Amino acid sequence: MSASNELRDFITKTLVPNPEQRLTLDEMLAHPFLTSDTHLIPKYLPASTLALPPTLAYLRRLKKNTMENFPVEASKSAALTGSRSNESSSS
Repeated sequence: MSASNELRDFITKTLVPNPEQRLTLDEMLAHPFLTSDTHLIPKYLPASTLALPPTLAYLRRLKKNTMENFPVEASKSAALTGSRSNESSSS
């Protein structure tokens, strides 16, 4: 799996041993990796995610969006979604 340049930059600037040289929380939150629309990081999570697993409708939407935006990674997403739905149906 390859990481984007924005992700690499974010990790490099976040994992600095010296706190004086490390990004502040505000700088982290303003970093292009977290603010860019090209990544699959949700801006807001519904309160239900704190107590409930994702619904099947949400997983289908995520799979569809992943396949449209990231065709190479779509097969990985489909494999994960499929294995999770198989696990939940066997429980």
